[in-house]
Amino acid sequence: MKGIKKSLTEEYLYLDFSHQIEGCVFPLHTSVTLFLLSYCDCKIFKVCLVPTGESTDISLKNVVPQDVEVQIISRQELPPIVQNCCLPAIVEKPDNFCRAGLAVVL
Repeated sequence: MKGIKKSLTEEYLYLDFSHQIEGCVFPLHTSVTLFLLSYCDCKIFKVCLVPTGESTDISLKNVVPQDVEVQIISRQELPPIVQNCCLPAIVEKPDNFCRAGLAVVL
C-alpha cells in the first residue's frame, strides 16, 4: 500500500474506571472506547486503566473484552502531560504528544 508507513512511536491509551467491592464500574467513555477497540480489532494502543482510588491490585477478568490487553496503573504513574487532562487520553511516546477527550480518542 503506497503512502502508508509503519509508525515508530508507541501510543498509550489511558482510560479511567472505578473499583468497588462488587466489581468494576466503567464510565460511559471508557466502555465505548473499549467496545470500539474490541469491535475494530485495534491493536496499535497499549491500553492502561487508571482507577479512581489508590488500589491497583484489581482483577479485570470477565470485565474487559478478552481481545483487548490492558494494564492497571495508578494516577501517580501517569505521564505528567496526562495528569493535567481529563481521560480518555492518548499519548505518543517518545514525543509526549497528548490527545484527550472522547471525540478525539475515538
